Amino acid sequence: MRVKRIARYPDGRRCGAAPAVARNPGCCWDEGHTVNLHVFGPDCDEHLRHLIFRDWLRGHLDDRDRYAAEKRRAAADNPWSVSAYNRQKAGSILDILRRAGLRPAPAGPRR
Repeated sequence: MRVKRIARYPDGRRCGAAPAVARNPGCCWDEGHTVNLHVFGPDCDEHLRHLIFRDWLRGHLDDRDRYAAEKRRAAADNPWSVSAYNRQKAGSILDILRRAGLRPAPAGPRR
């Protein structure tokens, strides 16, 4: 199912249309796939990790090039499985996030 949503800035101003694709878990890529849209809520830890990762790659070209090569390998090895593609590149992402200073949260109860 394809849906089209209007993207908005937090203050409600319209910033354009963003295509979104509703997929079932484990669904394969299709021939017309052109976007991988991430949607995060406010103060989402995953969004912050994406920003840290992006900013690190912008300032560390060796890591950027290694990650780009890993993405190409993962895409070639797993052309029809997003899950397998993500699993294959996960180690590279974790290594880069560690170099960027991220550490796992200590174990224990969440507040």
